[in-house]
Amino acid sequence: YPIVGAGMGFYALPELVAAITNAGGLGVLGATPEPPFRVQELIRQTKALTGGLFGVDLVNTLLFGQGVPSITDDHISVCIQENVKIVVFFWNTPERRWVDRLHASGAEVWMQVASVDGARAAIEAGVDVLVGQGAESGGHLRGVEEGTALPRAQLLPRLQEVARGRILLGAG
Repeated sequence: YPIVGAGMGFYALPELVAAITNAGGLGVLGATPEPPFRVQELIRQTKALTGGLFGVDLVNTLLFGQGVPSITDDHISVCIQENVKIVVFFWNTPERRWVDRLHASGAEVWMQVASVDGARAAIEAGVDVLVGQGAESGGHLRGVEEGTALPRAQLLPRLQEVARGRILLGAG
């Protein structure tokens, strides 16, 4: 079974990401709420610790209750410049132009979703892989906010119906 580390901000830092990747899993760097220059530093620190594949997780939301976007075009540019091959989005669906830019660079785009509607929006945006976040997941639960929280065992079959051949992973 594939093991993918959760890209939790403040916790999934270079040492943990590299350890997961070096052990045969897929480490995912928790890059939010860092500014672009800091995301680049974290990516480079991770690369210094592993030659293996790892991803970068970007939480697409507004920070600090002030309407400050957590992800900007510069975050996407950093991922492209650093040749990141897997970029995972969480919370809100990424902008299609971000997905297109990442695809053009050779990256896969993943999206963590908590509902069928969230999965449909991600697919419409061009996302390659869906990660279904069950109600038992740790951290921020999008399904609770949406009022759609389901245990992973109930959510995944519903998501599978709309995944249309995409890889579907379960979290929670």
